[in-house]
Amino acid sequence: MRHSKDTYDFKVCDKLFGSMTMHCPVCDFHYTHLENVELDFESKDRRLCARLNFSCENEHNFTVRVQQHKGQTFFLIDESAPMSRQE
Repeated sequence: MRHSKDTYDFKVCDKLFGSMTMHCPVCDFHYTHLENVELDFESKDRRLCARLNFSCENEHNFTVRVQQHKGQTFFLIDESAPMSRQE
């Protein structure tokens, strides 16, 4: 479900082997790949933010941002531009 221009619901499914799997927020496909992880401080309040960058096998990119604010931890999904997969 899309909330704003580039922000989506965080969706996982626990039907495969009893474990939770990441779904693409654009196409709902469950074949996704963790491409890299970035750690950074948010400039506004200097809180640590982890960005987990994923791709799906339908050539969508998206980022799961894990960040904190006032004692709460948020999981946010951002869509990036589609990518060309290089094998």
